[in-house]
Amino acid sequence: MALPKITTPTHELKIPSTGKTLKFRPFLVKEQKILMLAQQSEDQNSIQSGIADVISTCTFNKIDPWKIPSFDLEYIFLNIRAKSVGEEVELSILCPDDMETRVDVKIPLEEITVTTTEDHSPVIDVSDTIKIIMKYPTMKEISEISTDGVENVEQLFNMIKTCMWQIIDSSGEEEVIYQNADVTADDLEEFVGNLQTTQLEKINDFFETMPKLNHTLEITNPKTEVKSEVTLEGFDDFFV
Repeated sequence: MALPKITTPTHELKIPSTGKTLKFRPFLVKEQKILMLAQQSEDQNSIQSGIADVISTCTFNKIDPWKIPSFDLEYIFLNIRAKSVGEEVELSILCPDDMETRVDVKIPLEEITVTTTEDHSPVIDVSDTIKIIMKYPTMKEISEISTDGVENVEQLFNMIKTCMWQIIDSSGEEEVIYQNADVTADDLEEFVGNLQTTQLEKINDFFETMPKLNHTLEITNPKTEVKSEVTLEGFDDFFV
């Protein structure tokens, strides 16, 4: 005789980048096992694959986690986790006044939001006649940025080129729109290489001010009794 089937509740959230409503369900024991095994492996690719698999399954395959902006992915996973294993996340925060003492805190997941800098825009005016429309990087594109010297610079420039969704030229009688997918790698390399430093800084500002998973809290160092404001940003601050 077959065992009874357990009904799984469904929930809704609004995707930060689009405002569209997305239905999702909590992850189940079999999916939690995938996450635990990936985390134990300490392999970044395995962890990413585990998160991607869970998001895809728990959103009924309505989301491709490899193609959405990183902050959308983080927010979706945050909500799935909240409905799966608890509405709080426990963290050990390093006190900034002495950089050695840690304080354990519990943060309600509903207080963690995606925030955007007020003057942020994906449209970058390179000149009076040329503008770039940027797309937000994915989890994989961000993770491929190394923290190591020359390699980091090369990877950063690769991400810049990847995130140039459109280049619009209005210098002629008719506006010309160049799609990233239609431009050769060599032409894109030459275009980026010919940017002025101030123009490149505008692109860097796009990444610096793009939406982020964000929460600010106040902690008190038990040793020094100094109160400090700490801002947590991005996936690593909340789940690693």
